[in-house]
Amino acid sequence: MHNAFDPHEQATNLNAKIIAGLERLSTVFRAVIQQQAKANKLTPLQTQLLLFIASHREHLCTVTRLAEEFVVTKATVSDSIRVLVEKGYLTKQAKADPRTFSLGITPKGSDTISATAINSAV
Repeated sequence: MHNAFDPHEQATNLNAKIIAGLERLSTVFRAVIQQQAKANKLTPLQTQLLLFIASHREHLCTVTRLAEEFVVTKATVSDSIRVLVEKGYLTKQAKADPRTFSLGITPKGSDTISATAINSAV
């Protein structure tokens, strides 16, 4: 049985080395998200939602799609969006169907995203 996290396996198996590297990058990404969230008095999920909404087209930024993307419930996404709107990071505009809306990043949201270490590193 192969273990991608075994250093000996990584030395001889390129796939194991790639898997271990991706896991380390993921750990760093989570740590940066947590730091940025704390600095802005947001949760890590709220920070991730802001980053996602700012970089994706409107049709991908529905509650259902965001819940699928971040593997959380629609209620969790709705609550996070409500807080982001209340704190002035997002705008929410109703559409013809009252059950749907579009999300937009406010100047405060854009400034917050621009200031994140994630965007500064890119």
